[in-house]
Amino acid sequence: MDILRIGSEFPKISLTDIENNTISIPDDIQTKYCILLFFRGAW
Repeated sequence: MDILRIGSEFPKISLTDIENNTISIPDDIQTKYCILLFFRGAW
């Protein structure tokens, strides 16, 4: 996989949130811009 750069198309991924809901990115994002933060934790 190539590195994401400005203007790159975001790859399609599915994630499960803490309430067990699934979101597909970028399909479920309804805005032109989005910021994703990923936290890896063991708490």
